[in-house]
Amino acid sequence: MAGEGDTGVVYIGGLPRREGMALAKATGRAERVTFGMDRHLPLVEKIAALDAVFDEERVPAGRRPFLLGVLLGITRANGESQDLADLYAAAGADPQAAAAQEAHQRDVLSGWRGGPRH
Repeated sequence: MAGEGDTGVVYIGGLPRREGMALAKATGRAERVTFGMDRHLPLVEKIAALDAVFDEERVPAGRRPFLLGVLLGITRANGESQDLADLYAAAGADPQAAAAQEAHQRDVLSGWRGGPRH
């Protein structure tokens, strides 16, 4: 699929426009319901808020777990909030997509920070 490398890693800029927009909007919405003014919402409503983003961008239901996995992997690799990671997981993030994206993101980050490259 467009934007995906051979290992299932996503190159965000290579995704179809609606999927790239959905990822950007989902990130913002997830941060809003995790840290922002909607943080008091029950988990089911937080998940519904993420689903609404994918609905707005007309992302097929079958692609959502993969895309949520991408967000989960990026979140974990960047050492972001566990609450944010838990939300993506609860929303149905694909664990294999998350693991592949996390490994790739860590590799990229280690190069930026001058660390070892695997």
